[in-house]
Amino acid sequence: MTERLFWSDPGLRRFTAVVMTVEGDGRHVVLDRTAFYPTSGGQPHDVGTLGGIRVIDVVEEDARLVHRLAAPLAATTVEGVVDDARRTDHSTQHTAQHLLSALLEDRFQRPTIAFHLGSETVSIDIAGHPFGVRQFAEVELAVAEAIRENRAVSSAVHADVTALRLRKPTDRTGDIRVVTIDGLDVNACGGTHVGRTGELGSVLLLDVEKLRDATRLTFVAGLRAMRRMRSDRELLAASAAALGCAADDIPALAAKQKAALLEAEKDLRVHRKAAAEQAAAARHAATVPDALGRRRLLLTLPGAMSEAERALAAGFAALPGGVAVVTADEGRTVLMAAAADTSLDCGRVLKAALAAVGGRGGGQATAAQGTVPDAAALAAVRTALLASLD
Repeated sequence: MTERLFWSDPGLRRFTAVVMTVEGDGRHVVLDRTAFYPTSGGQPHDVGTLGGIRVIDVVEEDARLVHRLAAPLAATTVEGVVDDARRTDHSTQHTAQHLLSALLEDRFQRPTIAFHLGSETVSIDIAGHPFGVRQFAEVELAVAEAIRENRAVSSAVHADVTALRLRKPTDRTGDIRVVTIDGLDVNACGGTHVGRTGELGSVLLLDVEKLRDATRLTFVAGLRAMRRMRSDRELLAASAAALGCAADDIPALAAKQKAALLEAEKDLRVHRKAAAEQAAAARHAATVPDALGRRRLLLTLPGAMSEAERALAAGFAALPGGVAVVTADEGRTVLMAAAADTSLDCGRVLKAALAAVGGRGGGQATAAQGTVPDAAALAAVRTALLASLD
């Protein structure tokens, strides 16, 4: 059994220990005691060094903790050094989660059902949805107040927790470690934490995502929050510079430019339609009618079928006797369109051709489209459509 020094002395970063076992070609080491926290309960493992060798992972195997090293260790006693920045960051994020979860449940009746501490952000899944902007702001204010109050965060091991009124009952037996935020939260937890809520600095709520039967809330605390706020500030300043306005004016200017862009896109669609109709009329006039009086527009495209080419086909087929058959190698797509006076049923013809090669699609009598699985199938569909015109 490995003595867990991070429970009795959360601030410990340097320690000595006796090597109990060495496995995995000397890279898997078990000590009699350790300050290295293993991956557990949503919190990632510590890193650092043992005897100057880099610790790359720490895992829990029953009552012992296994340190996985970057190189073999050959020693009977060893000095361990825990990476302070990573441990402090994880302790800060984990304590922020306890605080946030407690306030969400006490004030909004939204208990936490899952927790994940990532390398960039932290998330908790809370019961129910939706979670509105007003609640978002209220939670941020409540968290800020608890940080200002600088409440004590303590831990202790209890053999009996029945009288402690844990926030979430535990089915663990034996000694149970309990983490308490003075006056706010009592929780069974084996993770690492800061000593007072004031050490969190700030907690920044980032996003709310609706899940199937819950809500995911993403946040950062401490230095992560400061870095995120600085990044957001720099992004805002860069946006303001690009737009040539003050940061406060970005929303109004963005809305104005969006409206102008939508209007320009509307005008562009009108002009493109007119250009397509003119091109279709020119192609139609230059095409010699076949024996049935139909004028054919046959396009074989090596790339994708563009909107301009779709518009050209539609415009051509809208004119008397017009029939358009367009195939595109990229995406293996096919389009057929025909004027009403041709008596062609594009939907029926194309659907039959697609079914013969395992393609998918369909449409109406005057226009239909679809896709096929490969180049050979595309060629076969094109041949079938051209045969239907004779």
